Amino acid sequence: MSTVDSYQEDIINIIADNISHPIVLRDQTNPKMDYPFIAYKFITKLGNEPGQPILDSSIVTEEGEDWFKYTHKKHYNMILSLTSYSNSEIESNNVIEELYDFMTFTGLTLFKNKNIIIKNIGDITERDTLIIDDYERRFGFDVEFRITKELIKLIETIEDVEYT
Repeated sequence: MSTVDSYQEDIINIIADNISHPIVLRDQTNPKMDYPFIAYKFITKLGNEPGQPILDSSIVTEEGEDWFKYTHKKHYNMILSLTSYSNSEIESNNVIEELYDFMTFTGLTLFKNKNIIIKNIGDITERDTLIIDDYERRFGFDVEFRITKELIKLIETIEDVEYT
């Protein structure tokens, strides 16, 4: 059973292990890293996917007792925003292109192996911002992932019924 946090951790670890620039959480109070770097933020943590859940039930034995196991599986989406930071427009663009190429090719299989499906990759857009009297050069894109969340509930079985 995977939680949303474990899916997010898997996504960031796969990216960090396969690109040549550091990746950090966006919107935090830590000192800014040296350029160039990539910042991320999950802008949708658990979005609803159309469709009904997959429901399953079975009898399982745990610790010598029978239990009714009720399973609820549903697909959800999460959206990750990725942005490259630099003081050079060319460098920022090169960094985000490296990440984009990874996400659209090699990353597809690596994510799939973790039961994470890339549903959509947005366009690379300019995200520059003015800081005091100079621009911080930023490019970025958003990625929509599909994940499966599974909920399990064990219910004690009724073994004997007494009629009165």
